[in-house]
Amino acid sequence: MLYRCLARQNDRVVHYLDEVTRRPLIIELEQQLIGRHTATLISKGFDKLMGGGSVAAAPLKHELAAMYTLFSRVEALDPLRDAFGKYIQTTGSALVADTAKDPELVKLLLAFKSGLDEVLHFSFGDNPEFAHALKTAFEAFINERANKPAELIAKVRVCTSTIPTLHLSAYCPHTDLG
Repeated sequence: MLYRCLARQNDRVVHYLDEVTRRPLIIELEQQLIGRHTATLISKGFDKLMGGGSVAAAPLKHELAAMYTLFSRVEALDPLRDAFGKYIQTTGSALVADTAKDPELVKLLLAFKSGLDEVLHFSFGDNPEFAHALKTAFEAFINERANKPAELIAKVRVCTSTIPTLHLSAYCPHTDLG
């Protein structure tokens, strides 16, 4: 809907105004339609676009890419990057804190990280600042619970690097990856 509104306004500018006033007017239009509302757009929609705080839910990558593009047009990527980091920290902390999920924690963390990597690549164009936010937030929550997640991941890494097989559970009984 926002794209249609921007396109309509752009068509009006092209049809009714001199070319000299076109770019400044488009900049002002984008600032009014997007720039003034970035905080609201993030607070009311970002978590839902990321999957609503559920590791199992797939992020809406096309919509996140559109949000990234629109925010970049009004130089508002910093709040979007901060929301990305906050989402990772909050969702990851909830995952790590749930001791009932310990048997499948490594699988869940790897799936969560894989999904975040896809969002980073597809939606945010591998932006280095977003990559740093992902890395920082992931490291922060992974070490919240007395190194338990880090310990489990280390065990899996040892198993995968020393035993080249797809059936890890037979060799690493402390994992549930077979």
